[in-house]
Amino acid sequence: MTPTFRPWRPLLAGAGSLCLLLSACSSTPAPSGSPTSSASAVVTPAPSPLPSSTPSPSPTVVPVSAESGFQPNSVTFVSLEMGWALGGVPCASGTCLALRRTLDAGRSWSAVAAPPTLYAPANSGKQGVGQIRFADPLDGWAFGSELWSTHDGGAHWTKSGLSDVAALEAADGHVYAIAFQQPNGSFGIETSPTTRDAWAATGSLQIGAGPVPSSDLVLQGAIGWAIENDRTVVEGARLTSGHWVPWHAPCATNGGTAVISTPSVSSMVAVCEEGTWAPSGYKGPPAVRAYFSNTGGSTFFLGGIVPGVGDAGGAVVASPSPGAAVTDAQTSSGWDLVETFNSGASWRIVATAPESLQFTYLGFTSSSQGVAIESGSQTSVLLVTFDGGRVWSPVKF
Repeated sequence: MTPTFRPWRPLLAGAGSLCLLLSACSSTPAPSGSPTSSASAVVTPAPSPLPSSTPSPSPTVVPVSAESGFQPNSVTFVSLEMGWALGGVPCASGTCLALRRTLDAGRSWSAVAAPPTLYAPANSGKQGVGQIRFADPLDGWAFGSELWSTHDGGAHWTKSGLSDVAALEAADGHVYAIAFQQPNGSFGIETSPTTRDAWAATGSLQIGAGPVPSSDLVLQGAIGWAIENDRTVVEGARLTSGHWVPWHAPCATNGGTAVISTPSVSSMVAVCEEGTWAPSGYKGPPAVRAYFSNTGGSTFFLGGIVPGVGDAGGAVVASPSPGAAVTDAQTSSGWDLVETFNSGASWRIVATAPESLQFTYLGFTSSSQGVAIESGSQTSVLLVTFDGGRVWSPVKF
């Protein structure tokens, strides 16, 4: 059983959960009166809706890149200006691993040394890396079926003993990795100081009965949350006082997966695919619903149905501020990014991908600045926003 390496999570460690964009948004406003009994977490009455935001410009229509060069697959930022993008470039053997760095918030990029391994995006079947995270200008990790680390800003890379890393994030002086454990067929949560490679087991997550397990991990300073999905939500864990303890993850009995984002310690949003694997007693057709929490994930209230068609949504979500969320949604014409600023009471399309592309990575560095990636079999595009997700613009490498 091979784990799926999901390309989501924070861009700026500790500054909010950066579930980067390639997969969870939508279109038409949907009612928020769906029964709250479908949520597995404790459901409380929804607070009064936030004031409606002012109308925004028409959604960005993102063109397919015509360039044959660098194709981004993962992004990480350690400040509003400094960030890295990992992806592939054409080479004699096909596609080779490449790393780019920006010092001006993505306006310009330069090539820097990548780990000496293969480019291996999710589900490629290759040994190598497809994701990148940095905790600060010096300490970073490239991961996938392999894990590589640098502690001098990428001048040198070292291969780790950990492998099959499904998720990795860093905050508050520590880095956490969810890695598939071959002997017992479960996922272990490993922890190391960011400044050196000293990994130690600090928790675990069960694996489900489905064929493609995946993990979601978000951090806020010394607090964190993890979810294991395998067709449905299998298990959740919460980081507190340096230890991972069981956490009643949202939508654990709703017949689908869940992804989460946290703009603050107390605020959280969960986007759940419900009814795809309908449990006994589940009522209604499959749907993608957004739940919000103002109690750090202890309780959730239903925000409403994420607009779109079918039940394929919710693969990524990012929250720039409490009550706001960006996710991707499948529509009749392809994939859209949709955003709410009033805890799911209404949604609007903020970016539209060409039919051949799907949003796969999404995250915010601050309440206003964020990034997203849309990918296809032959090309990918990196987008940036500087207004909280209302307008997205493609980046040139």
